[in-house]
Amino acid sequence: MQLKICLALLLALLASASAGRHHHHEKQQMLQGFMDELPTTGQEWVTLEDGTEFLPADGFDMGMLEETAQHHQRRLKQRSIVGYRTQYDNQFADGAGTYYNDFAQAWRLLGFYIDCNAPFNNVNECYGDGQDGGDSDEENGGEASCQRFLLWAGYVDHGYSGGGIGEYQFYDRKAQHWHADSCHNKTGRCARMDCHLKDTHFELLGFFKEPNYHEWMEQLFKHQGVCLWTDNEYSFMDTDRYLWPCSCSSIGQTDEEGNALYYDTKPMPEGRIGLGLYTDSRCKHDYTGEKDILQVLQSAGDYESASALQKGLEDWNDAFDVFKVCQPCKAYNLGYNKGSQSAKTDGSFDCYDDADYVNVNQCMKFKTKTEMIAADFRDLMLAHEQGNIVQFEVMGKTYGYGGYRTSHGTLIHQKLGEVGIPTSTLVFFVLSFILFAFSIIAYHKADEKRQSVTAKLNDPLM
Repeated sequence: MQLKICLALLLALLASASAGRHHHHEKQQMLQGFMDELPTTGQEWVTLEDGTEFLPADGFDMGMLEETAQHHQRRLKQRSIVGYRTQYDNQFADGAGTYYNDFAQAWRLLGFYIDCNAPFNNVNECYGDGQDGGDSDEENGGEASCQRFLLWAGYVDHGYSGGGIGEYQFYDRKAQHWHADSCHNKTGRCARMDCHLKDTHFELLGFFKEPNYHEWMEQLFKHQGVCLWTDNEYSFMDTDRYLWPCSCSSIGQTDEEGNALYYDTKPMPEGRIGLGLYTDSRCKHDYTGEKDILQVLQSAGDYESASALQKGLEDWNDAFDVFKVCQPCKAYNLGYNKGSQSAKTDGSFDCYDDADYVNVNQCMKFKTKTEMIAADFRDLMLAHEQGNIVQFEVMGKTYGYGGYRTSHGTLIHQKLGEVGIPTSTLVFFVLSFILFAFSIIAYHKADEKRQSVTAKLNDPLM
């Protein structure tokens, strides 16, 4: 029996309560105005033996409550045995053993955010040698570095009827319209893979945060990215994912007052990422001086050209944007982005990935090969308030900013971390405008003087 558990039991209240005990001031500061308006399904919160609470969906069969509770207890105990480091990691209960067909599952990228009070801190974001964020770190005065998290969401289509890829049409990011070529029966069900849209027929399963996003990218690129990108894009993305720092690191330069500068991955608007300069060894406080991160990296000898690095970052984000559009968990090669024409048969859509798998379940790879930590309500609100994740819906409310397409025609300034025109370009524009204004004024004054002289010459001499 399928049980429709609300948001995959995302809102584990104990996680929020525990966070309040450890970081009460931060919870009040970050979640003020949100925690008093928790989404509701009309059902009562259910408390398990260890204090974990979950909110059943509307229509949940309360006769299955005991069986459901036992299932959750087994899952939580199992997670604690395999070595999850704190109680925060054990709050997520993902339903009562409900099985969803691979083809009915979908996911999408929401973006990145920073948590300087994360109970889980990966320390090294490349290799996953994580530790409890509460552990002492002498360089940071007893505090761990601020953790960068990648945030993504999982969905399910309850209307799936067993037709495989033949039930869906997909959004073409290049042509910016829907393709139905994969649908076998045009008179039958041909639903859109549209979990990125507000009025989607997909239902939310849960949110997940990933501290080791380097490993996450490796798993994604070699299994699903290889069948979504062109060959050149895949080669570029797979190579340049090593561009992103592994942790908050000294950059070997100082600010205007002689204080050491640090750099790390910087979440950017519209679900993108860049490189940021910081004034502390936790990479918490943004550097706001005159130095630009790209120029600093160039002068350090890491890159030949700041402009080439800027273009590389933009190209990288342009290709990464594809995952902000709803993607099937079951990897398939639709052929639209590789210059080939897809046939009408199912076999032509097979994705032969870079790890010698065919049509792998990408969501399963996330579960088995990455940290895939359940994101609670605090995580979502923290990401929302930082303003760098795309929009998502929870119980009829919209959070995040921006859609699945980037703001074309704008540049993301790496130093300021905002969408807009770089400062140098803005200064040039202002100076040019001032010069133009002075030219207009000077022209009018000269014209008035000329007209005055002409008027005097036209006066009769007698």
